[in-house]
Amino acid sequence: PRLHREVPAERWCVTQRDLLEFRALVHRYVVDERMVPTAQDDFSESDDETGPNIHTVNRQLVMPITERAGKVSWALMLHPEGLHCDLFVTHGWAEGIYELIDKLLNSWPTWRGPARNAYCCVLSNPQCLDIGTLLSSPRDSPFARALLAAPCLLVVPNKQGSIYGRVWCAYEAFLAYSNAKVIFTATAPVRHRAHNVTLTCLAVVAAFCAFTTALNIGTMQGVGMHPGDVDGLVAGFSAYIFLFVVAMTRPSAWTRVLLFANTVSSGYALAQAVNCLVELAMGWCPTWITYSGTIGLVWSALVNVVATVVAEADRVAEIQSRRETKQLRNGFTGFIRNASSSAPQDKAKIMDEVVASGLEEEVDKTIEVLLVAGASTPTLRSTFDQTGPLEQASYTKLSMAVFGWANSFGWYLFLVLMRIEVSATGCKVFADCPPEQCAGDIDVMCTPLLQDADFYIAVFGFLALLAWLPLFFHIPKDTRSFAVRVIVILLGVVAVLLRAVDCMRLRAEGKFVAVAEMRWSLRVNALVLAPATLALTAAGPAWVAGIPCAGPCLVRCCMGQSACCSKKEGLAQRGQPLGQWRKYEPYVGSSDSEDDE
Repeated sequence: PRLHREVPAERWCVTQRDLLEFRALVHRYVVDERMVPTAQDDFSESDDETGPNIHTVNRQLVMPITERAGKVSWALMLHPEGLHCDLFVTHGWAEGIYELIDKLLNSWPTWRGPARNAYCCVLSNPQCLDIGTLLSSPRDSPFARALLAAPCLLVVPNKQGSIYGRVWCAYEAFLAYSNAKVIFTATAPVRHRAHNVTLTCLAVVAAFCAFTTALNIGTMQGVGMHPGDVDGLVAGFSAYIFLFVVAMTRPSAWTRVLLFANTVSSGYALAQAVNCLVELAMGWCPTWITYSGTIGLVWSALVNVVATVVAEADRVAEIQSRRETKQLRNGFTGFIRNASSSAPQDKAKIMDEVVASGLEEEVDKTIEVLLVAGASTPTLRSTFDQTGPLEQASYTKLSMAVFGWANSFGWYLFLVLMRIEVSATGCKVFADCPPEQCAGDIDVMCTPLLQDADFYIAVFGFLALLAWLPLFFHIPKDTRSFAVRVIVILLGVVAVLLRAVDCMRLRAEGKFVAVAEMRWSLRVNALVLAPATLALTAAGPAWVAGIPCAGPCLVRCCMGQSACCSKKEGLAQRGQPLGQWRKYEPYVGSSDSEDDE
């Protein structure tokens, strides 16, 4: 029709609202039995997760309605003037319509600004016309013109098999790579996430209430606890260990056990911190117990609680992400030349163009980056060239950001506030402190504030961590996973080690940790590790991997990979067929079962 000649293909788009309304319309057709199962698609009317496949929806809903509207596409029927293409959706027609729309809406991108309109072939192409005439030249097809206009390509996996077994989907990957597009994988809404997070919150609350009761009984019996007591630090140390292991490993039954254990230790740490704060407010604590120290204890406990809850959300989300990757691998041989087409002439034209470009191998590698990392961007492809495959490299665990940044930031904030508090009281806070506990603190804390070099070092560390936060939100999203892992490795691990040393010394001596004895760690953290964290975050994985000798190993270690490899080895691994990459395949063991959720 005339409308499709006047409106360019890159404007045949639909909005998120259009997709929601289309899903509701399909559901109404199914309920009213106007859309019925067929021999090829025996869908269940009660299934609200997968739904009728695209072929059934096209024949029984899209084509009849658009034919009455003048044989235009669904998109131009709704928006005759067209909408600019912000997102190109690549999918196979074997998936259910609910599956497609739910994954698309759940993964609506914000990689390069919020997308408003999407090109999705079942709704964007005029299904009542002879589609073959529109596809006579792959480069001039509506698919190609829309994809070239969109900054992002969203790959929608399905339960039936890899979409890269279809030649048109492989061609879209070729166009995306040759035009430096961002490619990422859509994921379904995570089942049971709200349920799991709620249970985690309830477990923390139960542990908090139980330990609060126990602490109150202990206080009435004369065995109350105060900031710096060994048991509280042991609980905090345990929480650090559990969170670090969970953050840096694949989801499994063991990570779920560790998270459950962490709910107990986090609940205890929070109970002890709140108990100390109440005692301080009531005047029951010794005079040398500072408000800044107690608030620092509460901050650390709250960070552990929040990180534990977010870690459970991350765990179930990563399980879903790995499930999508498994679907993309299902039936894909690793080579686009093995993709099939219902029209042999289409495959011949597409492969002629791909082979003539000399980019066939690069497209195979681009798809492999997508399968391993969850996204395929110029930055990730460059990183893979130098480091080898980095599993789930595009997936950012929010629990890592909470665990890595908030703990380190709170430590510097505590040091700065404590120094200011002691200086404001004229060092009277230590007047009644036993010399064996406070001798080191008195020597350091009673130095005039502006003459204390360590105070300026603490302020520098505080400002460095404060600067990391806006930097994190400014860097590209495909480098944020590397950024949070860097801060966990450089600052989280060091904090855990310091806690271990503190706990062992306290267990041996039964006294508080003197700030004077922490000056060396303060200087290393503030002057070396904090600036290094900022520098590595700003540089990104591709640049860091380019550092001779140490770069690839550093990136792989930060990304939680088990082995280092050189640039040459990385290139060799990426040149291998998919069948030789098995040791890098995403984990698809017990974590993929519904019971593990």
